[in-house]
Amino acid sequence: MALLVKLYMNAEVWTGTNQWDDAIQYADSLINSGHYELESDYFSNFSENNENSSENIFVVPFGETLTGGGMTYWIYTMHHHFSSQPTVNAPHSAHNGPAALPSHVKSFHAEDLRLNGWNFGPQYITGTNEIVMNTRINEPLYFTIEYDDPLAGDVESGIEYDYTNAPEGAGARPSKYEINVAAGTQAANDLPVYRLSDIILLKAEAIMRENGGTATNEAVNLVNEVRARAFDNSSSHLYTTATLTLDTLLQEREWELYYEGHRRNDLVRFDQYVRGDWEWYDRSGQGDHANYFPVPQEQINANHNLTQNPGY
Repeated sequence: MALLVKLYMNAEVWTGTNQWDDAIQYADSLINSGHYELESDYFSNFSENNENSSENIFVVPFGETLTGGGMTYWIYTMHHHFSSQPTVNAPHSAHNGPAALPSHVKSFHAEDLRLNGWNFGPQYITGTNEIVMNTRINEPLYFTIEYDDPLAGDVESGIEYDYTNAPEGAGARPSKYEINVAAGTQAANDLPVYRLSDIILLKAEAIMRENGGTATNEAVNLVNEVRARAFDNSSSHLYTTATLTLDTLLQEREWELYYEGHRRNDLVRFDQYVRGDWEWYDRSGQGDHANYFPVPQEQINANHNLTQNPGY
């Protein structure tokens, strides 16, 4: 049902015909099934023991004895710094890989609890007030939001930093998943593929699209159901029919679903993927074919009913 909701939401892009009614139908089937409910704690969906989540609809299971170390790589090794090992009591160092764009982190309201899923600021040794040292430059280790924050430790005057030459401490690192790998090299967090909050937001979007892009009371109530748990005092942070637009709903999906693999699909549906406003890459000359993936040639060879997508 969740997969059908996702497919029907993008049906207009893929086929030229919208299927908002079908998306709403299957979203209702999930929402009213009695099998799922939103967790009161957003981060319990990503905890080490998230197999007990009442919100996660479909996950890829991981465990210390079930699989290899793929989740450890996903939640820690790929992103954190070479010197991060003492900050999470990990059994090995990390690769200092991808980090968040500054615009994404700065888009959160300061009181949005979901912002706590990004790790920035001084990096303390676990259980202490001592900042770990960046052993490569012999400076305290900070993760900064901006590319050129002087707390990065190795910023040189007169150099303009961006994503191409950022200092090694620049960029917030994802900490949405509980990092608890001290017992071994394999993290036990399951990887959520579909969550109920995603389905609720998609139903609200489908209702708005059927209403010419304008919010209804039902759509507002659905989005606020998800948004409310992100604030200790939510009353001043909820939407109304006047403030909830399709653009704000897309932004809400970014805050709710970051680092879960839904953004590309959303941007395609909102016509913001091809030639969208990308702060780090000029896509102005890209063709519409990039909204689709190419069909692998070996699959076309194996099944002559398949044809290549246009543009490839």
